[in-house]
Amino acid sequence: MTTLWKAAVIAGHIAVLASSCPAEATEYVDIGLHRRVLMSDTIVVARVADPARAQVVVERVLKGNPSKQMTLVDFVDGFAAPEHRKALVLGSRELLLLTKRGDANAPVQTQYGRMAVNGNRLIDGFRAEPRGLSQTIASIERLVTFQARAARGDSEADAAFAAALRTADDELQLWALWDGKERIKKPSAALVDALLACWPKNVGPVYGAWNNAGLVANAVVTWRIQRAAPLFANILTTSRNGDERAWAAMALGGWSSTIQSRVGLLLRAN
Repeated sequence: MTTLWKAAVIAGHIAVLASSCPAEATEYVDIGLHRRVLMSDTIVVARVADPARAQVVVERVLKGNPSKQMTLVDFVDGFAAPEHRKALVLGSRELLLLTKRGDANAPVQTQYGRMAVNGNRLIDGFRAEPRGLSQTIASIERLVTFQARAARGDSEADAAFAAALRTADDELQLWALWDGKERIKKPSAALVDALLACWPKNVGPVYGAWNNAGLVANAVVTWRIQRAAPLFANILTTSRNGDERAWAAMALGGWSSTIQSRVGLLLRAN
């Protein structure tokens, strides 16, 4: 085993372990759209009607049952430099992910719970590329539906995660990859099939929490999916991508000594 290969395996272990612990809803850590949707009581597209009173008029409801007019609280980060604070602007439109605060509503995160709407773009100062409004709304509506289904019981949750993994929606897949392994203790065959099918065709650099290969590998370890061994053994012997081999090594490394010995036989046979 070369030094470079060892480094790749170690990097895979560290990054996947980091990805296994979802961030708490702090103001400065992006916990992902799927997590903000789950934590929100209300999600709306609204227009600012009165900045002084922090009042907005709801134009479209994506989650919850809000009144037509809402009052916001705690919507500005007091620790941010004045030029970086997101003041309410009369007539502007925003996508708001909110939690109840008495008779008012507050962004689920002051840094990420408000996104300005500009035509069909969502302006988010923490992203290099703007989000598409229509695409983001579609993802939110799907997340609300799938998360509501998952809340109805373990069997429904298993089916919801499997269906989410089979979609082409990145946000739905991230939700299933993050939350599925924590919620489901014994995955169905359909869920395992959907999980393994999510292994990326092109594994890029190690991105930690946002690398689907790492999230798949972590779920395989958590669920101890023995029938996945040939898949990852084949990757170890045929892939020329060091990052992909690192994630595959992580998936294989979480099994018992018996399974690892069988994998060793597979590797020697190849």
